[in-house]
Amino acid sequence: MNISLGGLQERREQAVLTNQNSKERMARAGNVIRGEWHKVWPDFTITQTEPSVENIFLEAAEDKSATAAAIPANFDVPPRRGTRSDGAEKNAQLSRRVFVTLAQNSRLDELQIGFYSDWFVYGIVAGLAWRDWTDMTSMPFVEQIEPRHFFPMSWNARGQLAEGMIIRRRRLADLVREYGPTNAGFADVMSGSDVRDYYEELWWADGDHWAIAIGTSDRASGGDMSYRTPTTGATTNRSFGWLRAASEHRMNGCPMVSVKAFSPDREIRGKLDPMLPPLKMAHGLNMELWESVIRSLHWPVVAQNILDIEEFGEDAVLQGVRGPDKAFLSTDRPAPNFEAFTHVESQLNASRGAGAFPMQRSGDPGASIASGQAVSMLQGSYNAQQSWAQRDMATFYTDMFGRLASMDEAWSEGERMIDGFDA
Repeated sequence: MNISLGGLQERREQAVLTNQNSKERMARAGNVIRGEWHKVWPDFTITQTEPSVENIFLEAAEDKSATAAAIPANFDVPPRRGTRSDGAEKNAQLSRRVFVTLAQNSRLDELQIGFYSDWFVYGIVAGLAWRDWTDMTSMPFVEQIEPRHFFPMSWNARGQLAEGMIIRRRRLADLVREYGPTNAGFADVMSGSDVRDYYEELWWADGDHWAIAIGTSDRASGGDMSYRTPTTGATTNRSFGWLRAASEHRMNGCPMVSVKAFSPDREIRGKLDPMLPPLKMAHGLNMELWESVIRSLHWPVVAQNILDIEEFGEDAVLQGVRGPDKAFLSTDRPAPNFEAFTHVESQLNASRGAGAFPMQRSGDPGASIASGQAVSMLQGSYNAQQSWAQRDMATFYTDMFGRLASMDEAWSEGERMIDGFDA
C-alpha cells in the first residue's frame, strides 16, 4: 500500500504500541549486557557501573553466538525438474554462485555472529536489502537491523514479515550528510531556531512500497544515543517530513526481512531471558553479603575505663583509669555468614541452567571430574538451542538472499561478474 505522511505517523504509533513489551525486554537485556545493572535492578546496585557477580548473561550470549556462527552458511540451489539437455544442472550451479557472490558482497562472515547474537539476546533477527544507489552497476547487500530499532508490524500467513518500521535516533549532522542539506524533509521538522542535535529517522516498508522520513519529538532530544526507544514519554508536538517519499520498491516482498524465535505466547523474547531472574537474585544476595563482610571489618571497639583510647591501634600501649572499676576493651566482631555464599553460587547455577549454559563452557570444571556420559548430558540442552538457532538462521538467509536477488534484478544495470566461490 502507498502511505501518506499522516498515515506514517499513525503507523508509527501503532508500531510503538504493538512492540512496547518486547522493547522493554530488549532494553533490559541491553543494560545487563553492558553491565549497567543499576538501570535494571536499582534496589540491588552495589555501584553505579559494575555488577557484583560475574555477568554470565554476557558470557552465554558471546559463547553461543560464536559457536553457532562458526559454521559458515552453505547455499544449496537444487536444479529444477528437467533433463540434461535443458541445462537445469548448469543453471542451478550458476544460481548458487550468484547467491555466494551476494553473501560475499554482504560480508556475511562478519555479520553472522551479530545475527546469532540478536537471536539469542533479543529473540529476533532482521536485515534490510540495500545497495549503493550512486553506482547502479554494483550488487546489493544485506544491512543488519538493530533489533532495538526494529518494529515489526504484520506477518503473512507463512510467517514472513509483511510490514515493518525502523525507528532510530541519529545526529542531525549525519542525516544532512547522507540525504543532502537541500532535502525538503529538514525544513518540515525545523521551525525557526528549534534545531536539535538528534532527530528520529523512520524507515517504513511493506510488500509494495517503502519510504524514509525524519521526525522530531520531545523525547527524541535526549537519552543514550540511538538506543533510546520511543516507547516512553509524551506523544504530542511531533512533526515529520519526507527524506524519501513513498515509492514502489519493485521487489518480490518486503525489503525488510526478519525471523523471530518461537515463544509459547508468540511474543518476541530473547532465548536467554530466563537467565535474568536467578541472576538478579545472585546479584542482590551477593551485595548484601559483601556489605555484611565490610561491616564486620569495621566493627566498633567497645572500651571502658581507658584513659587514652585515641591511641588504640597497632602495638599501642593503653592506660587504664585509676579506680575500682576494671579497664575493659572488646574487639569482638560478628562472624560473616560465609555459608550464604553457597546460595549465591546456587542462583548462578540456576541461571546457567535456565540459559542452557553449563559452567564448563565458561572454563569452570565444576566440583568434580565428570564422566563422558555426564558431559554429553550437560551439552544436550546447549546443542538443542544451537540447532534451533541455526534452523531459524537458515530460514532467514533463504528469505534475505532471495530478496537481494530480487533487488538485483529490479534495480541493477549493466553486466556484473559472478565471482562467488566456496571458502
